[in-house]
Amino acid sequence: MSFIHKYKDRFRTFWFTHLWRKDESVHKRALSAAIGVSIGLSPFWGLQTIIVIILIGLFRLNKIITLGFSYISIPPLIPFVLMAQLTIGHLIIGGNSASIELKSAGWHTLIDAGWTLLLGGLILSVASGLASYFLCRKILSQQK
Repeated sequence: MSFIHKYKDRFRTFWFTHLWRKDESVHKRALSAAIGVSIGLSPFWGLQTIIVIILIGLFRLNKIITLGFSYISIPPLIPFVLMAQLTIGHLIIGGNSASIELKSAGWHTLIDAGWTLLLGGLILSVASGLASYFLCRKILSQQK
């Protein structure tokens, strides 16, 4: 057995034993995934893991599921997450998302873009968290 297959099998076994655990309720596992996704897509860059660890302790969530799902904003996906946050923010606040020019950007432009990112990120994280809760709950309840 090759090195990659050995660790692939270990990862699969580890993941499924924690994800499909029968001693935890479907609600708790789906909530763990939803909070992980929600915090992973939140606009609090650099604080996401700290926030997740605090929420795991407060709500006694499944550590593996919550941390695993919080890493949805991996570097290859960050441009898409930022674009979705900006687009949602501009839909709510108004304005044109393509109107920001970096050459003429001053503090006022950066603050406006920051508020747009914050609002869009919060809406994206809450909506994605709710959607992932119901999706995970449906998938996990069918596995019984």
